[in-house]
Amino acid sequence: MCSSSFERLVPYHVKKISHKSNSNGTSIKTGESTFTEAALKTVTGGSIVGQKRHREESSTLSAAATDSVKEAMLGVACTFQRIIGIRHLATSNRDGATLLIGSCYDGATTVTVSVATSATLLISSAPPRKRSIPMVSCVGSTAGPACRLIDLSLCHSRSTAMEYERIRKVQAVALFMEQIRGGRTQFDPEHIVLTAGATAANELLSFILADPGDGLLIPTPYYPGWRTGVNIIPVHCNSSNGFQITLRALEDACTGAESMKVRVKGLLLTNPSNPLGIAITRPVLEEILDFVSQKDIHLISDEIYSGSVFSSDEFVSMAEIVEGRGHEERERVHIVYSLSKDLGLPGYRVGTIYSYNDQVVTTARRMSSFTLVSSQTQKMLASMLSDKEFTKNYLRTNRERLKKRYEFVVERLSNAGIRCLRGNAGLFCWMNLGELLEEPTVEGELSLWNLILHEAKLNISPGSSCHCLEAGWFRVCFANMSQQTLEVALRRMKDFTEKMKAKQMISSSV
Repeated sequence: MCSSSFERLVPYHVKKISHKSNSNGTSIKTGESTFTEAALKTVTGGSIVGQKRHREESSTLSAAATDSVKEAMLGVACTFQRIIGIRHLATSNRDGATLLIGSCYDGATTVTVSVATSATLLISSAPPRKRSIPMVSCVGSTAGPACRLIDLSLCHSRSTAMEYERIRKVQAVALFMEQIRGGRTQFDPEHIVLTAGATAANELLSFILADPGDGLLIPTPYYPGWRTGVNIIPVHCNSSNGFQITLRALEDACTGAESMKVRVKGLLLTNPSNPLGIAITRPVLEEILDFVSQKDIHLISDEIYSGSVFSSDEFVSMAEIVEGRGHEERERVHIVYSLSKDLGLPGYRVGTIYSYNDQVVTTARRMSSFTLVSSQTQKMLASMLSDKEFTKNYLRTNRERLKKRYEFVVERLSNAGIRCLRGNAGLFCWMNLGELLEEPTVEGELSLWNLILHEAKLNISPGSSCHCLEAGWFRVCFANMSQQTLEVALRRMKDFTEKMKAKQMISSSV
């Protein structure tokens, strides 16, 4: 679990400090929360992105928002900060205002640019829908017995129309998941359970498949966001083979769990990987399915970034592996998906569990009251996802922009003498700053992170926060800001790197 300050920075917020005199004539300090003008323009046209301890959420304010709504949003932001106990990392500008972390560059050199949040603004101007999809209503008992098989437990009403609506929503999600995978696999709506995001889906599966004290294998590095009573057994991967998962690493993790008397119940993959930004290859997926079959454990494949692979041909879903084997060993395979990343909708909290195991599906539905998705959210998303022309154009545009942005970032970092792991997916790249470490340890990495934050005014995620054993790796998120802000961030990174290397040369010559 990661609870340090770099996981809890909230953008855009500004706190102005002033002084006034009380009745005794003593000067007292007061604070007034507000937004900077530049940040407010971004809020009204884009999204405010803040990080909680276990998940990333965003809220969006339309360009036509009223002042009262803006004030209400500010109050929510301030309350949010108090709830999660943010430690402000701040600097002061000329007029005394304290500028906190922001992903909107307003020209002030004191503003810290955050490249630590895995969110996207690149698709905010994606091709619009050419037509509106009418909401479908059902009159009469036309849905038949199949309605009872897809019980999402979201409404108390048991009318046929409501049951029909539930099926329509799940079918829309199933078709979208198939579209993302290039139509190479099919998803049966009867095996889908909706959840409040991918984190809720993973937690629900861990509750179902394991007991407190049992172990769950997770290849490193991995996103730090689990709160169940299940023990995380890291499967250590390294840069010698591009952090690929190997059978040796899996066996070593199982041996370690046995030595601690921890019963391993499953393996959780993130494909494509967060924070690596790479999709797992078909041969590796084949080996992994053989491994879980041999060990008689479950396999959870978190495919939340499947629609953010730069080319659909580069992504292989675990569903394709299962279907390619004639559904052999399918009872132990469970796929997680969410609309948060691919559609840029983290605040909507819509995720799915797709399980081939009927008992898991039934149990997940019975426990779905803990992970509800509002009926209004489902109806809106079903309408949008049912427009195949829109989703086709959207996915193509999203992939094109992500690839273009990724190549731009990697090229600029390479020009600065910084190497990155070659990726093909996600909203980030995996950057290696090992040469700048004073010592190759976690402490050395965090010391470098602290320098980057305070001297370069950049907030990036150190690899140790993602449980990476090799010190010096950092995750750089590039999709949550404008091109202008990104160029500022990369220029700062280049200047900082050159400064650090010059210091190293001076030190080595003494």
